Amino acid sequence: MKIVVEMTDEEFLEFSEWRKEHKVYVAKERAFWSKLEYVAKKVNWAVEPDPKKEGRYKIVDHDHMDELYAMSGDILADA
Repeated sequence: MKIVVEMTDEEFLEFSEWRKEHKVYVAKERAFWSKLEYVAKKVNWAVEPDPKKEGRYKIVDHDHMDELYAMSGDILADA
């Protein structure tokens, strides 16, 4: 298959800049989803449903909860 595209020098430069920015955007997006997955795991390790009270949760690992609290502050500071 052969694809031919015609564009001006200005359009080509604009396209080249978009490609560079797109790569940075994709890298940031991957980092974000990786961090989000890690936060979800931390929540899973830190809390569990309270069998005595429906809809309530209890902290089962204070170390993970402490790290999760610190991470939430960092994430909000970056936003």
